[in-house]
Amino acid sequence: MKKFLLRVAFFVLSVLIGFELLFRLGYSPVITNSTFFDHKMEQLRKHPVREVQLLAVGSSMTVYSLNSPIITENIHLPYYNFASWNLQITETRMLLDQLVKDYHPRYVLICSSPGDFSLATNDTYLTYTRTPRFIREHFPEWFYFANFTSIHQLFLRRQNTSYHLDIDQWGGGTGLLQLPPDFKGVEPDDILGKKLLDFSSPWFASQYRALDSLCAFLQEAKSTLIFAQVPVKPSIVQTDSLRQLIAGHLERCRTIVEGHGGTYLNYCDTAAFPDSLWRGMIHFSAEGSKVFTKRLVADLKNIIRQ
Repeated sequence: MKKFLLRVAFFVLSVLIGFELLFRLGYSPVITNSTFFDHKMEQLRKHPVREVQLLAVGSSMTVYSLNSPIITENIHLPYYNFASWNLQITETRMLLDQLVKDYHPRYVLICSSPGDFSLATNDTYLTYTRTPRFIREHFPEWFYFANFTSIHQLFLRRQNTSYHLDIDQWGGGTGLLQLPPDFKGVEPDDILGKKLLDFSSPWFASQYRALDSLCAFLQEAKSTLIFAQVPVKPSIVQTDSLRQLIAGHLERCRTIVEGHGGTYLNYCDTAAFPDSLWRGMIHFSAEGSKVFTKRLVADLKNIIRQ
């Protein structure tokens, strides 16, 4: 029995040392199936923030629509952008459970588009939210075992991470990537845009329920929700039927947000955001992000008590 226990202990120790070496060599563990989210959480672990009173969260619309310097120069509250690519409302709801507990923000800012309601839920974010903050910050090696990821996947993840543009010190995106033609990790913006504006998606109903739950949760936590509708690129709204679908979606969101005491802002003004301010179908260019953020900040000054 002693020999057996010694062999087991030796085997476990070898595995632990092996994964620790991988970690030291930069092969970070896989936390979720979103490379971008894991990359951002790793950067946040290396450069932690202790106070966030204005907390931005959501999908890539929040990552790339918000210009961090403009926000921090005008809104004098501790700010961080926790948003990540493809986050649906259900996943944003999951993350807010942990983020509100960790930071107790006064304001939660979500920049949204119909794409945040059109995809299935990614349950892998629960791995992150259900892990205690102390482990996330001090023992990230735990995630090697939480998901039982193969060594091969760790190598692939590190390769794909190199395609990410750096995020700024507030977690905001500094621009969108020019991906190489043979890269299969992320769909081109135009193809993704068509998918995210598909109102026949069966997921809208569950995402609306998640938005209602999110609003009720923040109301109970006494964090003020600011829900900003990001416009859709004018040239892709070419039919009356699509305009009606978008208008119906906006009204549904407004009703839910305001019903729980949140602040609803609608920037779906095609005249103010012409095609020249967009990169692809669904994301602003760098200049478009500045134009949008300046307009948003003008409204935030009337909402936020500084």
